[in-house]
Amino acid sequence: MILSKKDLPTSIKVNGIDYQIKTDFRTWIKYELMSQDDDIPDQFRLILIIRLLGNGQLLYEDPKSVLDALFSFYRLDQPIRKSRKQSTDKAYSFDVDMPWIYAAFQEQYHIDLLSVDLHWWEFKSLFDSLSGETMFGKIQSYRTADLSKMSKTMQEEMGNLKSYWSLNSIREEKDPHEIEAELLQKNAR
Repeated sequence: MILSKKDLPTSIKVNGIDYQIKTDFRTWIKYELMSQDDDIPDQFRLILIIRLLGNGQLLYEDPKSVLDALFSFYRLDQPIRKSRKQSTDKAYSFDVDMPWIYAAFQEQYHIDLLSVDLHWWEFKSLFDSLSGETMFGKIQSYRTADLSKMSKTMQEEMGNLKSYWSLNSIREEKDPHEIEAELLQKNAR
């Protein structure tokens, strides 16, 4: 049980051996990005991740055991939960959404991510608890909205928002609040 900062883990256990690793949230954001980057050849991905985490001794361990331990640390040593139905749409990308994530942390927690020292587990717990009332929360809800459960009018409006905020779309250079207000205004008519 974690009751204070000193209880947060600073290592991973691989084959019974504890290996110290970097635990700063910025490092683990890079870990997530590297894990999902299709441009990094698989044979180099683990090497780059181990270098990122700062413990070259992990190179001498079984790669699968290392990956399992890293993934467990990444998900806060929590079991993988099966949900009823998850959206296949990606809700966020640290690459794309960092301005809104930064703003959400400022708005909800009064935390300046540019200057704060946060362990990955602290950051991820706060990140996963961000309110749907923040702009970032709204963007995530647009991306993952299930249009099949909406009226035809709402499907069109939410579909526009979903398309605009999709991580695959190329956006116009407009203020996000203007776009949101514009699309929601149409629905009010």
